[in-house]
Amino acid sequence: MTGAPLASDALSSLAGPVLVVAPHSDDETLGCGGTIARLAPTMPVHVVYAADGRLSPSGADGKPAPDADALPAIRRAEAEAAMARLGVAADRLHFLDLPDGRLAAERATLTTRLAELIRTIRPKTVLTPFRYDQHPDHLAVHAATVAALGRERNAAAPITLLEYFVYFRYPLLAEHDIRRAIAAEHLLGVDIETVRAEKRAALQAYASQVTCFYPWQKRPILTAAVLDEHASGQEWFVRALPDLPTARLFRGDSLRLRINLRFGPKLVHWKKRLLG
Repeated sequence: MTGAPLASDALSSLAGPVLVVAPHSDDETLGCGGTIARLAPTMPVHVVYAADGRLSPSGADGKPAPDADALPAIRRAEAEAAMARLGVAADRLHFLDLPDGRLAAERATLTTRLAELIRTIRPKTVLTPFRYDQHPDHLAVHAATVAALGRERNAAAPITLLEYFVYFRYPLLAEHDIRRAIAAEHLLGVDIETVRAEKRAALQAYASQVTCFYPWQKRPILTAAVLDEHASGQEWFVRALPDLPTARLFRGDSLRLRINLRFGPKLVHWKKRLLG
């Protein structure tokens, strides 16, 4: 990965409390589980989950599983187990239980609920998904986070906003990794080598995602290769103003990049529909 690494002393200088905004339970661990594990011993870390998780796993046709009503409780328990492995207590987890797959339609409610949490927790650092993530729910969470921070802006107590990556493989890019296309001055890297085992254990706590949870599944949602990739190397973050022009965020412009940014969420949607 090309980028400007965030040294350990810079990591420790990130102020708490920290609020991690996750669209779905497991996104926080995939995108920044190692960073959570490194920060949790030294400052309060809160995690808020937007969606209820009812649609994952879902059938190959994209419809809810036959017993989908049981999934929200299952995924909540998995999140609690995963965060325990990363050092985050259950009383610092916040479940909004908004409809899975429909967060864009719930954006007003999501923004209001996030603003209330920001007002209560008063975080100094907020982590949210990348502004050009390829999942519609993730994009909705990013937009709602930015809007909520705008409501709660306090010049006397500025909040650092970092964007983490859940989906970073963009199939139409020459290098396939969107992080490589971002200008180095906007990237921060956190070394997770010392907490790699904790991150992998937290990912394994999400049995509904990392195993064939139902007999009809052909493969787990998160394969072993995906887990290996997310639990090694560094975790990367964008630190740039949310309204930074696209042309300045990336190292260069190209037709492939613009197509990925425009159609990435639809490509991910149909890939899931086809592969289950």
